Amino acid sequence: MSPAATIGGVVLAHHGGWDEILVVLLPIAIFVSLLSARNRRGTRPPGGRGAGADHGAAAPAPPEPPEPPAGS
Repeated sequence: MSPAATIGGVVLAHHGGWDEILVVLLPIAIFVSLLSARNRRGTRPPGGRGAGADHGAAAPAPPEPPEPPAGS
């Protein structure tokens, strides 16, 4: 085996532990970010269309019918 391949294998195999930490933490970070995005989307009120939507406000009351004329 050539010395370059041996050195490359040693460098790739051990970086003081930080590379092994990335192998564990990167999938966990991806999973947590996807889960939090799903939870944010799930807690939106139905019919909400973003920041401009009026969340939690009551619907306007329907107009009252006109009063009958006084002579009838």
